Amino acid sequence: MIGALVFSLGIGYFYSLPYASVLQGGGYRLAVYFRRAKRYIFLSVLHFCLFAAPLILAEVFLHNALKYFVCFFVFIVTSVLLFFLARSMRVHVTVTDRLVRLLITATLLSAVIVLPTYGTPLTLLCAALPALAPIVLPLAALILSPFERRNNRRYIRAASERLRSVPIRIGITGSYGKTTVKVFLDRLLSAGCDILATPANYNTPLGIAKTVQTMNDGTEVFIAEMGARRTGDISELVEMVRPTEGILTGIAPQHLETFGNIENVMAEKEQLSLAIPSGKVYYNLADERVRELYARRDGAKVGVGYKDADAILSDVAITVKGTSFRLRYKGFDISLDIPLLGRAAAEDFALAATVAIDHGIHAEEIQIVAKRLSVVPHRMEVIHQGGLTVLDDSYNIDPVGAAAALETLSMLPAKRRIVYTSGMVELGAETERLNEGYGIRIGEVCDVALVQTSVYGDAVVRGIEKAGRGTNIIRVRDTEEATALFPSVVGAGDVLLVTADLPRDYLL
Repeated sequence: MIGALVFSLGIGYFYSLPYASVLQGGGYRLAVYFRRAKRYIFLSVLHFCLFAAPLILAEVFLHNALKYFVCFFVFIVTSVLLFFLARSMRVHVTVTDRLVRLLITATLLSAVIVLPTYGTPLTLLCAALPALAPIVLPLAALILSPFERRNNRRYIRAASERLRSVPIRIGITGSYGKTTVKVFLDRLLSAGCDILATPANYNTPLGIAKTVQTMNDGTEVFIAEMGARRTGDISELVEMVRPTEGILTGIAPQHLETFGNIENVMAEKEQLSLAIPSGKVYYNLADERVRELYARRDGAKVGVGYKDADAILSDVAITVKGTSFRLRYKGFDISLDIPLLGRAAAEDFALAATVAIDHGIHAEEIQIVAKRLSVVPHRMEVIHQGGLTVLDDSYNIDPVGAAAALETLSMLPAKRRIVYTSGMVELGAETERLNEGYGIRIGEVCDVALVQTSVYGDAVVRGIEKAGRGTNIIRVRDTEEATALFPSVVGAGDVLLVTADLPRDYLL
């Protein structure tokens, strides 16, 4: 059975990947893991039925060549099954040193569990090893946790100390718009100084620390996107970065599974401004919850909004080619055209432009940057395919952003307006109500709705039906099935909005 042990360890590695994805996606927090990993428990049952049980039965009841033929057949079937599962489950893991350490430890732990049984009747247990992946993986994470915590603290502390040499450190937080504002601000300020911004959505202490490793000694401005999934996350980030300025983009009922309610979300986002007693904090006053935090701040502040603001945004016009608007601030009256769609894009650029004006960037330079902007991928990214227009907003998964995307869709000329969505997650007790409200708005705007089959999608469908406009509803299992249907559903002159494309582990 040594061969079976070796093969089981290999099979176990592949069966571990979905669970590793859940662990990694939850920041290696075991409470989050056990809440989500149950979606993959069918893998263990599948393994035991198709791999472990036949192998054990063959070892007990068969002999000579027939036994080895059956074992070989089982191995082949399992390998083919894994190949197709990997393609259909859309499991995503980012290969990091920590993940490699975790998988190696889990493999060694599996071997330690089974090797003492070699030469005894219990040797057959090795065939069932992959079925133990849901337990072995978090156990390996628990064993490694003291080392990982110590290693992370050292890594973060070194990055924090190095950041002290950067004179201007800007923190950006909010439930939505963080990445977009960061990208805009990076482009606006980069012409005038040596600047470094966290890439993509690197918005955790380790993501920021990884960015600092690439920093030049002469860096003058550091821009840190700051994400939060639970109380205390922003406090940890501001302690690390010690921002001299801050930007608050917007607040939405997001991550309510961990925050509990919207008041806790607001209190968490406010930690950024509380950590900047003397520097300026910029607020998106188009968001009423942000306006409330703006009113509470005693220190230096700048509000950007459509009314009762320090920087006034007006004359917003949206076409399929982009968005135009005016920004008035500190005597400047700037007409801006950006090749991006929606009020949200205008508000995000206005925030970044206001910060840039305070840093000495001239109006002409801001206009040039505005015209040369490129879309942040998957955030209202416009794709023209023949006569079809696709709005890729698949990274947008909060209620405010989803509503803004539908507003933009409603303003564009179209033969038919079509949406593909999987619903919104991590909304806690508000999940059903908010998804149903989202569905009502879809029903008001869209002629066709492709909705993924899930508890979130079910609530969206109920909302669409309540709207009572006769929207054609098409249920799909996942993105792959929806993509296969697009050619037969959409046509020339249609506008297709793709929003809230969930990872597979939310939908099982």
